[in-house]
Amino acid sequence: MGKDVSIEFCLATELMYTGSKRRKPTVGTYVATQTISTRFREAHMQALEPGGKLPQEIAAQVDAHLQYMKELKAKGKVLAGGPTVAFTWGLSLIVADSLEEAKTIAENDPGVRAGILADVRVEPWYHMV
Repeated sequence: MGKDVSIEFCLATELMYTGSKRRKPTVGTYVATQTISTRFREAHMQALEPGGKLPQEIAAQVDAHLQYMKELKAKGKVLAGGPTVAFTWGLSLIVADSLEEAKTIAENDPGVRAGILADVRVEPWYHMV
């Protein structure tokens, strides 16, 4: 979906659901979802037990992931992010100039590169409310 098509889609969607259109719709925000690996999920759940902690290898990967996300947030490239309560998948709202840039940001996450996050999917997101 090209930028012009995305704007028209957003305007049509907003008109359908709210009865009005903005003059300048919010574009350039993308939602990235990732599946949390079974290995990370199981280690996380064990770490929640009294006296539990993440194995060093996973802890280092999680620290790198969190540092990356904090840096993106400080630069205004991530609006919000985090896992579901069930700790099965996570999402990030990414601000980027293009879908390709958003995909690059999501795929360069150290958690994705380390394999604790997988099945990355990035799509344009339209902030209606």
